[in-house]
Amino acid sequence: MHLSAPLYNVQLGAAVSVLVAALINYKWKISAHMTAIGGLAGVFFTLSFMLPDNFSMQFLITVLIAGILGSARLVNGSHTHAQLYAGFGVGFLCEWVTLVFSS
Repeated sequence: MHLSAPLYNVQLGAAVSVLVAALINYKWKISAHMTAIGGLAGVFFTLSFMLPDNFSMQFLITVLIAGILGSARLVNGSHTHAQLYAGFGVGFLCEWVTLVFSS
């Protein structure tokens, strides 16, 4: 399939974040839900600097949804704060690194 470079890099970042989260899960539990929403936040954050369009509203909405999602995972007793922050960070950093360094 022929994808544009930014879309291809977003897909690559998602694959990398899933791989990193899976590897971390062998030793320590990490939130896959927060990895996914962190990746989306990383995409919007990075595209705000790379493209002439402004993605700040999408970024802020994604961070708000991440807070709601993280709170739900805490109330559910599924994860600790550290596991949630680690998941968000892995997703965000994988997308950021992939988009910044592959273009």
